[in-house]
Amino acid sequence: MNGTGHIDLFVFKRAIERVHEYIQNRYDVGTSESDYYVRIVVENAIEEWCDEDPNAEIEDLIHNAMDALGGDDSEEKDRLFSNLSVAPDEKTRLDRDVRESIETLFNEDYAKRAPETDTKGEYLSRILLEFVTDGRRDRLRRKMNQIDLFARCESGDASSVEQKVASIRSELSDKFDNGYPAQRDDLVAAVKMQPQTKTKKTREKLVRRVLDHDTVEYVESPTTKDVFMPREQAIQGMENLGLPGILDGPKYDRLQAGYEFADLSKDDKIEGIKVALVRLAMHADLGGTFRLTAEQIRQRVFGIAESVRVDTIRRYMNEITDEEGFTETQTEENSTKAVRVHVPTIIKTDVDLLEKANLAKEYDYEDAPDTGLVVNISSLFDAENGESNTESKSLSDEPHPSEQSDDRQSAVREVDARFDELMQGVSVDCS
Repeated sequence: MNGTGHIDLFVFKRAIERVHEYIQNRYDVGTSESDYYVRIVVENAIEEWCDEDPNAEIEDLIHNAMDALGGDDSEEKDRLFSNLSVAPDEKTRLDRDVRESIETLFNEDYAKRAPETDTKGEYLSRILLEFVTDGRRDRLRRKMNQIDLFARCESGDASSVEQKVASIRSELSDKFDNGYPAQRDDLVAAVKMQPQTKTKKTREKLVRRVLDHDTVEYVESPTTKDVFMPREQAIQGMENLGLPGILDGPKYDRLQAGYEFADLSKDDKIEGIKVALVRLAMHADLGGTFRLTAEQIRQRVFGIAESVRVDTIRRYMNEITDEEGFTETQTEENSTKAVRVHVPTIIKTDVDLLEKANLAKEYDYEDAPDTGLVVNISSLFDAENGESNTESKSLSDEPHPSEQSDDRQSAVREVDARFDELMQGVSVDCS
């Protein structure tokens, strides 16, 4: 691999965006001011990756301390780096002064260590993502936490729960020390080896303590049930799939990312029905109302046909109609039982649900007919003022989201503006 010549002028746009996010949080500056710091951050990222920064010596000392304590410091920078993925993305030009400031050091490292498949732009993108999401500072925190926990266990100062956490994390050190995904089955197996962990409730609490112990937040994978991974990896994976923000949305949305219907709990499914109803009501020009039958919920909300009994969906509907903003109704055509939402009531009684439903504006539902796209809620304001209370039509009468206007971005901006305007005038009773 040739290590000479200019660095690829283009790096992945998402890598630079994450650099700017890092700058704004790290230096507490606005978007317009962050350009000034880009060169500094890029230089720091390259120096850290090449062990030319002052903290490289500190990490070596911590490594020696862990060895002396009998700890397992198996975490290596290269292994963390191999975890990063950079999906095909738009590229952006790296400014000349930034490029020239790192050229020599970067070219030498690229020639020695870059994967054969990486261009210079891809390699640099990985280094930048490593620095801003899980760099040396994060590794040092993890290692110091391990030293602290190990020392307290050795001295007898750690609680019984902390000792169990230390034992489990040691058993699964190949995962946690390197920021790798962990299977729930492996976690539960390690937990069961500890004393006084016979009940499922006790085991689940201990699993959560193990996941929460580190400075790196572990979350359940949005694509695969019962797999836990560092939050930053999960976010990056969703960005690569074109589903940013899905990690913090309702579990129902994960059906688009790889979850199956059976992966959702009963509460997740009920929440999914409510979320879909609200989205469809906001999508339709029907005064903020919409209704769905059990068969429509089964096929259009969850995208399933014969695999789930309609009676199961009806039981979910019965629970939903007990809540404010949802009522039982019937279709005009054949008097089929349906559940109806009235969004103006939801605005006053369940703002959390409304916010979850409104997260749809962050996603592209063009290829996901199992949910409604937030497009237009202008009629909602009429309904709020008592000027319209049109009974919703059946879902089969509504146009499919893919048949709507292609000018989606304009519509989403209108939703944002109107939604914010509406929410400013809502008084929420938290009692």
